[in-house]
Amino acid sequence: AERGAQLIEEAVRLNPGFPMWAARPFAYAYFMAGRYEDASRMMDRLETKTLGTWLWPYRAGALAALGRKAEAKAAVQEALKWYPNITIEGTTNEPGYSESERERLTETMRLAGFPPCAKPEALAKIDKPRRLPECQLQP
Repeated sequence: AERGAQLIEEAVRLNPGFPMWAARPFAYAYFMAGRYEDASRMMDRLETKTLGTWLWPYRAGALAALGRKAEAKAAVQEALKWYPNITIEGTTNEPGYSESERERLTETMRLAGFPPCAKPEALAKIDKPRRLPECQLQP
């Protein structure tokens, strides 16, 4: 992840006017490298209405990891207004994440205050869903 973040810095140096669509994968790479300030700055370049279900957890999680609790809480509230079904389990069960990425998301989404447990119908679509300990007792 850190190597990816370094390559982004090089790309931005070579093209400071990079296309706005690139801010999304750049924010993801910075977030997964634990470079929350860089991830937050990259997401600040985007309109909040375009963050979608996968960037909201990064935005709120990065703010929470930076200790910006009030901003993180506001980001969670805004995310849930747009996408009421965002949960830690729902996000971390998305395909393509490594175990370390899932751990980073779980930790930062908890800090931000996202609801932990996914609804049963959301988990029913997943072959072997990863459950959080506090959610395993729920139906």
